[in-house]
Amino acid sequence: MQRLEFFVPSPVKKRGVVQPMPGLNELIRAAGTSKFAYERLKGGVGRATEKYALEAAKAHDWKTPATLSRVTLTFVERNHRRDLDNIFGGAKAVIDGITRPRAKKKYGAGIIVDDSQRWCRPLYDVAFDAENMGVYVCIETEE
Repeated sequence: MQRLEFFVPSPVKKRGVVQPMPGLNELIRAAGTSKFAYERLKGGVGRATEKYALEAAKAHDWKTPATLSRVTLTFVERNHRRDLDNIFGGAKAVIDGITRPRAKKKYGAGIIVDDSQRWCRPLYDVAFDAENMGVYVCIETEE
């Protein structure tokens, strides 16, 4: 069994202040503005996840598993204001950042093969820290 853990600080800033990871509401709002706004928001989180995932994989000599992986995402929020369904809706961008790049998606660390049910079982949690918002990622293989 392999295990890989890393933290992705939120890449989203508003007036120079770090914001929580984008949730479902922010992604929907961006998609309603334009496809470019959506891709910029989702891609920014995906590329940040890719960066930290690759650093962690290199440090721990990670090999992409050929089996199902359990991916636990613990979103670190500023406070209790946002609904859990909104927070966890942002998981798409994070999980895309750890999968292999394919077709139109130019980023991805290749830590897991794909985000389909065959390769990935996501679990979600939430923690609170007003200073260090982001997401903790823990990947465990079933080998």
